[in-house]
Amino acid sequence: MNVRVVTPLGFCKGVQEAIDKALEAKRENPDKNVYLLGGIIHNQDAINFLEDNGLILLDERLKPVEQYLLELEKDQVVIFSAHGHDKNLDLLCRNKNLKIYDTTCTFVEDNLREAISNSNDYDILYIGSEGHPECDAFLKNFPKAYLLDVRKQPQEIENKALRKPFVIAQTTLSASEIESAKAVILKSYPDAVFGRERCVSTKIRQQAVEQLPSSVEALVVLGSRYSNNSMKLFEIGQKRGFKTFLVRNLKELKKIDFSGINEVALSSGASTFIEICKECIEYLKSI
Repeated sequence: MNVRVVTPLGFCKGVQEAIDKALEAKRENPDKNVYLLGGIIHNQDAINFLEDNGLILLDERLKPVEQYLLELEKDQVVIFSAHGHDKNLDLLCRNKNLKIYDTTCTFVEDNLREAISNSNDYDILYIGSEGHPECDAFLKNFPKAYLLDVRKQPQEIENKALRKPFVIAQTTLSASEIESAKAVILKSYPDAVFGRERCVSTKIRQQAVEQLPSSVEALVVLGSRYSNNSMKLFEIGQKRGFKTFLVRNLKELKKIDFSGINEVALSSGASTFIEICKECIEYLKSI
């Protein structure tokens, strides 16, 4: 079986920085509890790694981050997600003397800064997926923004009272989602101004899968189903007509039957360890 490796693989810069900062927080505070406020990145293997290094996960899927913060004892250490967070929570932390480590991705921060800097001249229209932590954090920090939810696939902008909109997109969306949203926006606002879209790493990984040759029969995406950028790679693979698999690691990969497949491609989400990628490549080559 021919194995085609889709690059880049492994962590993007933002994920690597988030992991490094989390480990730094534990090193600098060895005698305190250090809490991850939700999955700071969306990959369970990475979260397991941080827990193995002494960090404590407060799972945002079980209850809101704000509730966890209210329940924490004073003088502890907290780490905010790479996806961004409600900045009002910083005050809550300061009132409880909680030490903050913020791992928010640069691209996510840039989106918020761009919205603020253009808000005097435009109404801000945000293309995102409601319920995703990046989208929710943006709307918490910039509540004046109008949301175009890509999951609802609107045919037109419902609110016609917008001024000329300035459009910003969630960084982990696919090109097709953004282009579909753009078409809807331009139908109502042909003079709309478009700002930031996907982060560079997301864009490159998606383009690499989109450009795979037709000789590829199967695509393996290494990542979590909770990772939006991994899911977008999976969806692109399906649209290309590949037999597509989303697996977290080698253990899950070994459950797949590749009988009759002559060429497989392997890609990874931006929060997958490079070591996992390498061992999965070696396994595929051994089949």
